[in-house]
Formats: sequence, structure tokens, C-alpha cells
Amino acid sequence: MTSKESKKVEEITEKASEAVEAVGAMASEKLDQARAKFAEVADVAKRGSRQVLDAADRARGVAKEQAEVAVERLKGGYDKVHKDFDKLRGDVEDYVRDNPGKSVLMAAGVGFLVGVVLRRRGD
Repeated sequence: MTSKESKKVEEITEKASEAVEAVGAMASEKLDQARAKFAEVADVAKRGSRQVLDAADRARGVAKEQAEVAVERLKGGYDKVHKDFDKLRGDVEDYVRDNPGKSVLMAAGVGFLVGVVLRRRGD
């Protein structure tokens, strides 16, 4: 190989080396940019997940409060019905004590009517 050809090979080698370095630097820069974008996206996702968790926690709290209110209302309704039933039972017992004859006749009449209704259904 002549010295002219050797110089050409050296020039080509040097330019190829410079090109490889330039491509490597560019790739490194792009990789750094991609890492920065990934970090941004991860941060946004983290904030979003915190917001979702906070909203779910608030919704759970509201649902718990509403369930407690419903339970209290049901207990109140049950207590009222229970008291009303006890009062009605006491009133019926007092009436039966005060009017035993009428009570027996009324019970017989109600029994007769129930028997008639049930008999018709059986036919």
C-alpha cells in the first residue's frame, strides 16, 4: 500500500471514529432526555395515584357515615315499632280484662270469618 493510500485509510478511519463518537454522544443525550421524560411521567402517575387513593378514602368515609346513619334510623324505627306494639298489646289485654264476654264473642267471630275465608280457598 502506498503512502497516499495509507493517508486515505487514516483519514477514513479518523472520520469514522469521529462519526461513531458523534452518534454515541447523540444517543447518550437522547437517553438522558428519555430518562427525564420517564421521571416526569412517573411523578405524574404517582400524584395521580395519590389523588385516586385520597378520593377512595373520602368515598369510604362518606359511605361509612351513611351506613351509620341508616343503622341508627333502623334502630330508632325498630324501637318505635316495638314500643307501639307493646302499648297495643297492653291496651288489648286491658280491654279483654274489662270486657271478657265481648272479647270471647269477638274472637269467635274473627275465628269464624278466618275459617270461611280459608275454606273458600281450599275448594
